Amino acid sequence: MNSSSEAGHVPLSGLSADAVLEQILPHYALPAPLQCRFLTRGMHDNYLVESVGEKYIIRVYRSRWRSMEEVRFELDLLEHLHRCGCPVAHSMLTTTAEQLVTQRTTDGERIAVLFTHAPGIAPGRAIEPRHSEALGQVIARIHHAADTFSTTHVRQVLDIDYLLDASVEAIIPHLTREQREAVQVMQRRIRNALPVIPRQAPRFGPCAGDVNPWNFHVDDRGHITVFDFDQCGLGWRSFEIGKFFSSLPSGPGTETLRAAFLRGYESVRVLDPDERRAILPFTVVSLLWVMALHVYNADLAGQLLADPNFWNRKLGVLRELESRL
Repeated sequence: MNSSSEAGHVPLSGLSADAVLEQILPHYALPAPLQCRFLTRGMHDNYLVESVGEKYIIRVYRSRWRSMEEVRFELDLLEHLHRCGCPVAHSMLTTTAEQLVTQRTTDGERIAVLFTHAPGIAPGRAIEPRHSEALGQVIARIHHAADTFSTTHVRQVLDIDYLLDASVEAIIPHLTREQREAVQVMQRRIRNALPVIPRQAPRFGPCAGDVNPWNFHVDDRGHITVFDFDQCGLGWRSFEIGKFFSSLPSGPGTETLRAAFLRGYESVRVLDPDERRAILPFTVVSLLWVMALHVYNADLAGQLLADPNFWNRKLGVLRELESRL
């Protein structure tokens, strides 16, 4: 095997790109020559793999963030969506028909998964209304297909107790007294603003969890592929929409992007009035949740959690949105 990696570059997981080539990729029937390079470190370590013109992504999960049970739920959901014809990056089976590989690293035993590569590029901050509308259509298709999903594995339910109350509890110790009081007032206002939505399909069910302008690719033909279901779970579909809205770059075009997404989504599945009313409160909730994710992953966030400017920026955005409730 031939590696184009930087041999000396070892991410915090303890696996260099060469180690991935030698210890993980032999579990898969990929034709040689293979090339591998460390791509990015987010919640997990990701590597780009190339095999005879085909691209794949190897993800090495952090054991302190995701359990075997959680990962298998995610992979089962992606396989179900793939079988239903949804454009998602899904896992590849090993030569022994396994969904994943376990690998011992300096951080202990880690789970590694080979995913199909999403063709194209992520729009990111350059997202246009046409991208947003097309994504809305795809997410509605995913929600529809996920209504028939079942698995023996479980994950944290994306309910209001977890997304809102647990998030507030997690970030409170890092805030000033004034900030704490403001967040607790916000917490009460959000609960009062959220309509009661039944926990049943199609309003509630499996969600991707982190739909944003960086978690899908668009190819030259305008086709979209969604990836990174690391935060998936059972939740309200209006929360999924609010989560996407909260990730959009702020500016004069933000409302146009939101309207385009809803137009695309409702061309597949029409939201009821309560779901529509829930989107704004869930947009605020999703921002609080992301703040809590920094706390839950303090080993990645580092000094960021001790920076007052970080919390001031986040709370400034929250206050602006909360004022519209």
